[in-house]
Amino acid sequence: MNMKKAGKFSRALALSLLCLALSGCGLTVPTPPFAQVSASASAAQETQAAPVFSSSVTATDPPETSGQDRTNALETLPVTETQPAPEETRIKFLAAGDNVIHPNIYQEAKRRAKEGSGYEYDFLPVYENIADLVESADIAFINQETLMGGKELGYSGYPRFNSPQDLGYQLEELGFDVVNIANNHMCDKGETGLENTIGFWKSLEGVTMIGGYENEEDFNSIRYIDCKGVRIALLSYTYGTNGLSLPSGSELVVPYINKSVIKSQLEAAQSVGDLVFVSVHWGEENHFETSSEQRELAKFMAENGADAIIGHHPHVVQAIEWIEGKNGKTLCVYSLGNLISGMRNGYNMLGGLMTFDVVSDGTGRPRVENPLFIPTAFYYADNWYDTKLFLLEDYGEEFSKTHGSRKQGKLTDRKGMEELLKKTIDREFLPDWLYDDAPSSLAA
Repeated sequence: MNMKKAGKFSRALALSLLCLALSGCGLTVPTPPFAQVSASASAAQETQAAPVFSSSVTATDPPETSGQDRTNALETLPVTETQPAPEETRIKFLAAGDNVIHPNIYQEAKRRAKEGSGYEYDFLPVYENIADLVESADIAFINQETLMGGKELGYSGYPRFNSPQDLGYQLEELGFDVVNIANNHMCDKGETGLENTIGFWKSLEGVTMIGGYENEEDFNSIRYIDCKGVRIALLSYTYGTNGLSLPSGSELVVPYINKSVIKSQLEAAQSVGDLVFVSVHWGEENHFETSSEQRELAKFMAENGADAIIGHHPHVVQAIEWIEGKNGKTLCVYSLGNLISGMRNGYNMLGGLMTFDVVSDGTGRPRVENPLFIPTAFYYADNWYDTKLFLLEDYGEEFSKTHGSRKQGKLTDRKGMEELLKKTIDREFLPDWLYDDAPSSLAA
């Protein structure tokens, strides 16, 4: 287990050890329905809001004196401490796009598993080129597109996915803290598949799962992560589930997009978190342009308190922008594209990691700064195997020439991917190395 994971709290002990989260990121138990914070929690918040220093400079002038009396009077004035400038806190946030586990990916993972490793499937080699970025983030998010309903349901790909749970353990090992499962495939294996998936993710102490809920009470309990003394509330919604639905009478909840519900939960989340991040499954597949429905919903969420919106589902990259909202500027990432998948088209191989800082100086609401989209490219060979995820900056032309999707003739080469990025995403969000007039450095 990596060092980042070693510092996390047990879900069962999160409430009693909340005070320890002030120096790091901690998983938390969801708050009661619609953020009805207890009296003790409210008192704790009031205590945290109190001034750190009890002494202050008085606003009352000393009594008027003359000569030596004035000197003596000044000498006897109480000495007050000068309060230091508030310390700045920075939290590194990273978001990864659609993690779509087609059969070629889990079949190769089975061949890669080593005897005695404890895993029947080894997915870690696929992600090794982004492992350092994920681990170094204080909070790392991923959209897990496929269910993990258990071996007994059979592993499968499109159109009704079910992936090995070994993948979930390894995503946790990589350093992913937040896993979203609200997507159009969450009903692929019926009630049992979703129930098992929810249960699996809840069993992992190092992960906060959003997007699937055991019942209405669970759905209305706001998840949040407390990191370095900053609380980030997490909400999640999906446009649909491919025409599938849970059986009548099921207590499980799929968080479909509903403006009334979203508005209520955003209000509740703002009473729980210092910031509110929303994950949303929306848009049209393989469309690089955002739809009017996406833009209208993004504006609605921003105006009702969302501080960052993380979008997925189109399986291609889409625009990133700032939206004027209730609390100032809201960062909206309309689609991160795929992280990994066995889809056929070259443009489905292009995705990215969205990174930004959450900054708090203790004087007001934390803010989102320094957004950067780090592009990635997923590779598989003609036989659909030899799967590997690359940072696009390190993706050589030799991979373009042997990529299994090149026969589709659509944006399989690196240059084509770079041009698509620059056409789709504003320069302010892209790394400088993509441009001829800037140094070739991912960190620039």
